[in-house]
Amino acid sequence: GMAISSPADKRWLQVNDRLCEILGYSRDELLRMTWAEMTPPGDLERNVALFDELLAGQRDGYRLNKRFVRKDGRIVHAEIDVRALRHADGRVRQLFATIQDVTEREAAAVALQRSQQLLLKSQQIGRMGSWMQDLVSGLFSWSPQTHEIHETNPDGPPLTLDYILGLLHPEDVARVGHEYGERLKAGQPYDIRYRLRMADGRIKHLHVKGEFEFEGGRPVRSVGMVLDETDLVLAQRERDRLVSVLETT
Repeated sequence: GMAISSPADKRWLQVNDRLCEILGYSRDELLRMTWAEMTPPGDLERNVALFDELLAGQRDGYRLNKRFVRKDGRIVHAEIDVRALRHADGRVRQLFATIQDVTEREAAAVALQRSQQLLLKSQQIGRMGSWMQDLVSGLFSWSPQTHEIHETNPDGPPLTLDYILGLLHPEDVARVGHEYGERLKAGQPYDIRYRLRMADGRIKHLHVKGEFEFEGGRPVRSVGMVLDETDLVLAQRERDRLVSVLETT
């Protein structure tokens, strides 16, 4: 949408059809209103502060992400760009604004954030993490839960394959490295179980699944998940022990 407004009282002086659509008012209705009265608290104070700086000659224009309240009461998220049209003596004559409706984009961003939060929470509950490797740089990126499972610092060393293999139980390093390399050459999904030997001597049992993504017929990244199966492995061992005891008594 586009509009011209008065610096004296913030009243709309001219508006185009698109702005009427965005705000839900007819042209006649908008021209009897000010942009301030349809700006909710919080946004209004920020907008007026920039408006006052423009009138004081401290800026020639401003950009702002703000909300408008439509005629039907719904909230519109907008990006506005306001420029001053001045008299020869520098006084502001009119303000020209472009208003872009970004409500759907904002809603999508909020939904994405909630989805990511839900994913992280699900990973924490399920003791599962996600990861990706850029096959061009060779570097991995881990979700917070993957770092938690491996008990590594997200701000630590770069996540190279050699670094990750160094976290494994020594008896599993050669097998995991070979199997991963073979699956990479073939571009096939992989399913690997390995152990971690922690600094305090604890052993963790992990299960990794992943697959490769291709561009132009060549693998460019691998993505997957890692599941901490330590409790499951220990429970299975305890079950086997109890079965053995029962069979021998």
